[in-house]
Amino acid sequence: MNIELLLEKIASAERLLVDSGLKRDLEAWTSALGQADVQNNLVRLKEISEKALEGFASLEEGGLREVLDKILPTDETVADLEVETKLEELTSDPSADTSTFHSRLLNILNQVNSTATQNIARLKELKNTFAVYVPAQEAETAMSGKALLAIIFNDSEVIYSLPHFAKKLSRWDRTLRMYHSLVTNESPEDIGLTGVHGGSIDVVVNLNLDVALDITEVMRYGFIALSAYLSYRIAKSDLVKSYGKNKELLELDKKQDELMLANIKRSMEDALKERYLKEGAKSKKVATESPEVKIEQISDLFSEHIAKGNDIKLLTSGEKDSDEAETTGPQPSEALRDESLKARALRKQVSSKDLKLLTAKYSSHESDDEEQT
Repeated sequence: MNIELLLEKIASAERLLVDSGLKRDLEAWTSALGQADVQNNLVRLKEISEKALEGFASLEEGGLREVLDKILPTDETVADLEVETKLEELTSDPSADTSTFHSRLLNILNQVNSTATQNIARLKELKNTFAVYVPAQEAETAMSGKALLAIIFNDSEVIYSLPHFAKKLSRWDRTLRMYHSLVTNESPEDIGLTGVHGGSIDVVVNLNLDVALDITEVMRYGFIALSAYLSYRIAKSDLVKSYGKNKELLELDKKQDELMLANIKRSMEDALKERYLKEGAKSKKVATESPEVKIEQISDLFSEHIAKGNDIKLLTSGEKDSDEAETTGPQPSEALRDESLKARALRKQVSSKDLKLLTAKYSSHESDDEEQT
């Protein structure tokens, strides 16, 4: 999947809801139903009902349900209203007199009109969000002083919900800018989204090299803490049995569990603070307003990201020749990958109950749109 494909799907939905004349017809039908000579004429009412039925049947044949289910899976859409079924039942109902027929038909069309208006507004919102990230027609290679960083989404709530993905993408965009302003003395540049790929969603961004390497190292600490917690949960079952009814050990175990779970975020917070004090605090150009708040928000997103089974990869960098690079120890991308793979393997061994505890701890409850930058 790529950004252009997402925009094409949104455009298809707009063609079916707007360009097809649906909104125009709905307004014409409801306007006609407001006229006295139509309200009291059952033949005219049935004519409007039949025209509406033909129109919605045509939209269904055009793939309205399929495209809306893919783009707006969590929203109530026009396709969910079962308009054809309701109109067919109304038309074939022998007990519906003129007044009843008019009332039911008007209710159906008003509901469709209201839902269509909401769907169109949502599509416009998504289109405006994704249009910002349309990639330039260039190869996915890092420029000098830049690095490609892949933010990988595996959790279903993002993969199968474009509105949720749009919010998450906006949150990452704000957070990367925030990170940039925290650790470098350069003015933050526009985040360049190079592409979106895969069965999972891989968002590839072109970042300042130092910032990308910094994020790689901070996330590595998070994966190390995550693996430690998962290993502890795997071994915990047999360990706790050995405590018997020893309250002191049980209380100690509970406290350790809480601390190790919290340490996933804490480890990244500490790494962020260290980097800010080392790099950011030295320069007057670096944003110094509420650094603690920025560190909190960045570590919130990072910990939520890995707790939900998502990943991050340093793909390529456009600086440092091989003779200048460190010759000892793994490269940042390899070190991050090793810790990520370890956490992923451990994740498969823990119970679903343990995974729920983990994701519940690191699920954001506030609206993505309301977060401060």
